[in-house]
Amino acid sequence: GATFKDIIDYKFAGTRLFYSKQNNCAGQSCQYDIFMIDLAGNLNSPQLLATFPPASALEGSTYKGSFRASPDGSRLVMLNTTIRSVAVWMWKEGAGLIELDYICKSGSKGNCTGNGSEYRETDPVAISHNGRWIAFFTFSDRWQRIRLYDTEDPNYVGLTIAASVPAGSYIEHACDPGVLADWQWQRVIGDPSFLPDDSELVF
Repeated sequence: GATFKDIIDYKFAGTRLFYSKQNNCAGQSCQYDIFMIDLAGNLNSPQLLATFPPASALEGSTYKGSFRASPDGSRLVMLNTTIRSVAVWMWKEGAGLIELDYICKSGSKGNCTGNGSEYRETDPVAISHNGRWIAFFTFSDRWQRIRLYDTEDPNYVGLTIAASVPAGSYIEHACDPGVLADWQWQRVIGDPSFLPDDSELVF
């Protein structure tokens, strides 16, 4: 057996255990080491996979060590949040850390302004069973969107509208009477997931 201390988050996936521990902080922003243990091997020999967020993305980060793991354990997803943005990152076996997307309500990466992000690092994320597809839910103008990432082609971002309001900001008007269908939720909550054959996303 093995004993682990000061763990922030952990996930079992396949024959692997992943966990995070706080590393160092720069002011209020901290980095976290993410480790992997092969449960079929030596439990006392953790492998450091990544330190997240990387130093280049640490400024203003409110990330606190959470992550998701694909069912096969080949990929991890982390949301690096700030008070004005969220960046979707992936750790991929054999490739390391890759930034898949950067979402800012006002501006773009390198020129993002404001102080009212709608995102948290624990927001719902779905990863397909084969680890290829990642789904994340965002808000922009009149829409709530599903952003679909292809982990085999990190430059691909597919967009699908999950819900919309007739006018104005979705965040401000999604709760107005009658703007959404009876079956629509104002915000995706819980644990969205792909069907076993990865053909559909349920949320």
